[in-house]
Parts: sequence; C-alpha cells; structure tokens
Amino acid sequence: MKMKKILPFVIFMTLTLDGCSKLVNDLLDRFSPQSNTVETAADFSLNSITRAVSENPEIVTVSVNDDGTLTFTSVSPGTTTVTVTAEATNPEKGWQQIVTIVYEVTVDEEGYVTCEEKGKETVDIFPEKTITISSFDEVTDFTSVTVAESANESIVKTEVNPDGTVSLTSKSEGSTTITVTGKNSDNEDVYITYSLTVATDGTITIDSVSFTIVCTITFDSNGGRGTIESVHITKNESYTIDADSSKFSKQYHSITGWNTSSDGSGTSYTLTDTIEAVGSNLTLYAVWEANTLGPVVTLESIGGEPQIGFTYNNRTPLTSSSLSITLSAKTGFKNYLWKIDGVVVKDDTSNQFVFDPSSDDISAGHHKITLVVKDANGNYWSATAVVTVQK
Repeated sequence: MKMKKILPFVIFMTLTLDGCSKLVNDLLDRFSPQSNTVETAADFSLNSITRAVSENPEIVTVSVNDDGTLTFTSVSPGTTTVTVTAEATNPEKGWQQIVTIVYEVTVDEEGYVTCEEKGKETVDIFPEKTITISSFDEVTDFTSVTVAESANESIVKTEVNPDGTVSLTSKSEGSTTITVTGKNSDNEDVYITYSLTVATDGTITIDSVSFTIVCTITFDSNGGRGTIESVHITKNESYTIDADSSKFSKQYHSITGWNTSSDGSGTSYTLTDTIEAVGSNLTLYAVWEANTLGPVVTLESIGGEPQIGFTYNNRTPLTSSSLSITLSAKTGFKNYLWKIDGVVVKDDTSNQFVFDPSSDDISAGHHKITLVVKDANGNYWSATAVVTVQK
C-alpha cells in the first residue's frame, strides 16, 4: 500500500570546495522524521488491533491509535517489516478470527514513509462449547465410567470428570462418535456409543445412543502352570472354545477339558465345546487327568561342553515312559562313557543311550545322566542331562 507523501521544504545551497563539511551536515539535516497513518482496521475489516511490532524500530516505529488505525513514524532511512495482529469476524460463519498482516515499510533519505502489505494470514477460532453427560440410563445398573474415547478428537474431545460424569467439548464442525466404557453391577464391561453432530456455532447434538455389554471368559490353570489370555464375548452370544490348551501344563498330567468349578462340580466342557448364550462373566478351570504310563521320566535340563551336544527324542512334552539321548559330536570323538549319578552304566562306542525309568535300579526323584568322550588328542569332554523320575 503506497502512502501519501508529505512534501518537505526545498533548500537551495551553493557549494564551494571549502564547504565539504558543511555539505555533509546539510545533507544530514535534510532527513526529517515523517508520520504516516494507515487505516488498517477499515482496509481489512478488522474488529481491533491487538499488537503491532516493528522488526527494526531504529528505522521506523509503529503505534496503534484509539480509532483502530496505525501510525508509522520514520526514524532513519532503510527498509524493515512491521507485523500487525488483529481480531476479526468470519463473515460466513460468524467465528472469531485472528489476522496477522506483514507490511514492508521503507523510509527514504528525506524521511518519507511508504508501506506495502506483503502477507496476510487468517486463523478461525472455533466457538467451543461443552456439554456434560451425567446420566447413563440407557444401561441398567451402570455403576462407573472407566474410559471415554472420541473417534475424532478434532471434532469432539472427551474427558472423564472426578464425579464420574463425562464432558464433551466441540472442536470443529462435523459428525463423530464417542464411546464411554464402564462397568455394571455384575462387573461386566459396558460400551455406550453416542453419535454426535457439531454445528457451526459449536453446539453439540446427540443424535443416537447404543450400547453393548461384554462378558469376559477367563481360563484358570487350576493347579497347573502357564497363561491363556481371556476372551471377550458380547453378552448372550455363543462361544466355541478355541483356547490353546497347550499353554497350560501340569507335571505328570494331561488336560482333558474345562469345568466352571475348580473342583469339577460345575458344568463340564470338552476342549472345543460350544457354550451357548454366554450370559455373564465366566471362569473355565482346567480339568487334569493323571498320566497312566507307569514310571515316567521328565527331562529338566540339558547342556555340556561346546564341542558336543545332546539331542533327545521327546521334546514336547518332555515327559515319557523312556528317554532316548543321542550325542552329536565332532569327528574324532571316541570312547563314549555313559554314567547315571556318577556310576558307569555303558562303556562302548555307541553315541546313543536309552534311559529306562522302569528299571529296578532307578528310584523316583532326580537323576543326572552324564556322557564323557575323548577326542583325538586325548582330551576329555562331558555333558549332563538332569531328569526327574516319577514312580
């Protein structure tokens, strides 16, 4: 924007060679600070100017007048920028706006000020409004809110208040859903879904409400070991048991099914039965049956020197009626010597040993099976397996 110039007085001077210093002083005296007024508010439909800052006040200063205009006052020749922040109103939606205008301001040698707009940025301020959901009558016996989540927080933001209510704050126009999660008196998970619309003025309207009650099926090892993740089922829907029962284990036992009571007095299910109409939270306890193999051996641990290594024939489960152990060794190993609890039981060139727990010489409890071998250089190496025998 070009400003109207204020004409200065014209000074005529006669210069001589002896008047150089006088010339310099006269040229300096020619600069005369000028003040130009810019009708910013009128030009850009602004409500009010909140801030005006000169990047270099040693070139030009700026002030905001009571009538909403700006006054630029030259200080010295040069070019700088002035940033103006103002409030305005969105003409279409009526929203408050923050407007930032950048001017390039030039002061010439005589102090005249010219001003040109170089950029303008407008940011709408959405008229946020908040409503509170304090009643959850859609769900019988709804007792507490644990979480409230918005599908789109750029439209509506949620907050769970200390008193158990839920606040919804509008952030922009549009439609979205929020889900309130809580518990009912049966400690079942309840999910209430609200469909919302946010109007131009920030008003939130609840268009519809729906809810889902979810039952949790928990798996208990019932004296065994391991963990199986719980399953969540919509209330009154059927569920076909698909839990990975191999994640549970119990020494010398096999899992054969499930029961709703830990002592087996409840409803029994097979490992893959279908439970019709799950109507509440449910715990399924593992049903164990003792193995009928007679004496059994369980491999507890195995390890040895880096030059040799054990393999065995029954990795899953580690319990069986006998245990076959095989040596994997480098070429040149010989003199395979097998020991049970330090007593030599086999001394030959075989690299395989079968441990039979039914032998009268093997008692119940822990035993160490040790293999000793000799390499081509006469060095001895050993490895040991620890087993448990049940009789």
